[in-house]
Amino acid sequence: MPPPRRGARRRTAAAASTKSPHATRASRRLSVQHGEPFKRDSRGSAAAATAGDDDGMPLSDEILLLVFSALSATIGDLVRCAATCRRWRRLVSADAAFICRHAPPCSDPFVRTLALGFFDSRTNGVAPTRFVSLPSAGSRLQPSFAALVDGASRVVASRNGHLVLDLRRRANSRITHTVRLGVCNPVTADGSVDVLPLLRGKESPTGPYACTVITAADEYGSDRHAPRSQHASYRVLLLYNRRSFTALRCYSSSAGSWGPEAVVTGARIGRNQLAGELHAVVVRYGVVFWPRLAMSVRLDSLLQPAPVASVANNNGNAQSRHTVAGFSLAVGQRLISSQRRLLGVTPDGRMLRVDADSETIRVYCGGDADGDGDDISCARLTGESLEWKWTMKQGLMRVHTVRLRWLCEKSGLVIFTARNGHDPDTHVYTIDIEKKQFRRVATCSEPASLGEMCGYEMDRVTLLASLGR
Repeated sequence: MPPPRRGARRRTAAAASTKSPHATRASRRLSVQHGEPFKRDSRGSAAAATAGDDDGMPLSDEILLLVFSALSATIGDLVRCAATCRRWRRLVSADAAFICRHAPPCSDPFVRTLALGFFDSRTNGVAPTRFVSLPSAGSRLQPSFAALVDGASRVVASRNGHLVLDLRRRANSRITHTVRLGVCNPVTADGSVDVLPLLRGKESPTGPYACTVITAADEYGSDRHAPRSQHASYRVLLLYNRRSFTALRCYSSSAGSWGPEAVVTGARIGRNQLAGELHAVVVRYGVVFWPRLAMSVRLDSLLQPAPVASVANNNGNAQSRHTVAGFSLAVGQRLISSQRRLLGVTPDGRMLRVDADSETIRVYCGGDADGDGDDISCARLTGESLEWKWTMKQGLMRVHTVRLRWLCEKSGLVIFTARNGHDPDTHVYTIDIEKKQFRRVATCSEPASLGEMCGYEMDRVTLLASLGR
């Protein structure tokens, strides 16, 4: 075969060096700002970020992200997309917030890789808070403990990858009525802590309080047609008692300040109920429910203009205060101890209940994910109407004195403490709800040193963003 002519060689080289419009569109970078996509300018930095990850497809980044968010209903689908090529991994990891925000409802019940471990906070105020990682957690996804150095803080809430820390130092004992909280996501690259404005004096709770954090994922699950907040936004709820009423105060990360103290109407909790263990919450259909306190608060009442009620102050004079809608269970419908029952919501919206007695551990699950969100009846809040799923006998597990500690809703793991036979030590176990597998994860030689325990799970966005590391 004769060699090609020189003119043909020049035309071939020129065609190879010329970029097609499809390749130019495919190299565009898309990011998320305020929850909406925007195009970056075509400068050298943007070209360097996308260099070497061209997959040869004549589709822009915007189109691929819309395809990922529309068709990927499970975390496994997105992980497989990220493993296809460099470009897809870059898109899934860098724009995980956009994909999760526009994705359809989750169809996978549990994602076990979200659970990283649990925090053990001592109640005696001597030993610092420690974190115990699970064997299944990857070494590259271990939380940062920059905010937990020297026992200067303790974990008071854990939800959707966020931790709420009480930053009060024990050495400063002269300040008795002061609450200083911080919020962080310890798996992120910097692991920085957002220190909330200080609550002191009359603005601070005068006794124990219950705390939780509400993220954008909770708002999506309550109403997918409602206006959605940014992924990084959150709200911190403080629930405590005043002399004549139960009060609630809300911090909004978007506003950067605490809201006014509100009176919880239709609910009242005792002072002794707030003391003791961490108060895990269940968020479903726009209702925040504290199982151990047997009361709930509507999220929509925090967003709407708050009505005003007259409450008597310490001097007996009437004082105007904002109100939020609450709901409290009757005395005969109070929940059993949190060490014997845990409540949660699966990623696909079903109610989940775990019970433990002296002989068995039972799991109940409901299928009413599409029920009416305006119904906050006792049966739906407490999980009494759920269907039995399975039962495990403690004798066959060779454990006794079981105490339920935490329910990891997104990963489907139950954390509990128990003793094994005649062993005097107390051990920490986990149960996989879906596979009915349990394993020992930690041992404590002194049972009294086991204080407040709470599990830690990543959120979906953080897990997908870690794929690009």
